[in-house]
Amino acid sequence: MPEILQGVLISLASSTLITGLAVFIVKNYFKQQLKIEFEKKQHLLERTLKYDDLYTDEAMGLYPEVMEIANRIKNLVSEGLSKRIMAEWSVRIQSLTAILNEKLYKCRIIFPSDIFEEIHEFKHLAQDILLVYDILTREEFMLNDEAYTAKKPFLEKTYHQMEKRFSQFEKLVRNHIKRIRDC
Repeated sequence: MPEILQGVLISLASSTLITGLAVFIVKNYFKQQLKIEFEKKQHLLERTLKYDDLYTDEAMGLYPEVMEIANRIKNLVSEGLSKRIMAEWSVRIQSLTAILNEKLYKCRIIFPSDIFEEIHEFKHLAQDILLVYDILTREEFMLNDEAYTAKKPFLEKTYHQMEKRFSQFEKLVRNHIKRIRDC
């Protein structure tokens, strides 16, 4: 075999060997890098799913609790409106509004903004009623049915706003829970 042909064959064989080795090294390098990236993404996904589960569990526990407190406040206001004077209203409205206020600090970061805004506005309405309650249960107004009668239209209007807010809150929560369960 002529030397030139032998040189070409050796060159071709060594080029093929070097190319094959380079392809093998690059292929395994990228395979290893993809595996590392995949494991990172998988770990991130697992952590996200655990967080989502914790978040969902926390929210699912708070929704009924906040809804119950708000419903009790609304019912106490409704009952109170049938009373002759404000002093006959249940004092539980104060403690329930305070409990709702505390719960909302926790809800702010857990509830979606539309749901939070509805219950937050509901709380403002309950606090508006408490302002009137505070004034009309003072000693000088306690038995004054005229003062109560003068404030009753405001109380009734506020109660109707509370009903609307509560209804909207309940609707949003039910839709949100349905979306979570459908996932």
